[in-house]
Amino acid sequence: MNYGTDSSERFNYQFLVKRSANAVVNGEVDKGIVICGTGVGISLAANKVNGIRCVTCSEPYSAKLSKRA
Repeated sequence: MNYGTDSSERFNYQFLVKRSANAVVNGEVDKGIVICGTGVGISLAANKVNGIRCVTCSEPYSAKLSKRA
């Protein structure tokens, strides 16, 4: 599922990240990947959705550790 944009125009990423996070919470998808320039703003927006744990990862080690409870 692609909840993003196919345009280079500016858009409200908070709206789209909420759609992606809700798809994970509702079981429509198993996992989600959200991307922005730094990863910070988008992860903060995703973490506002109950049941979501979103972290900024720049390499595999951090991604692996973020999955541990």
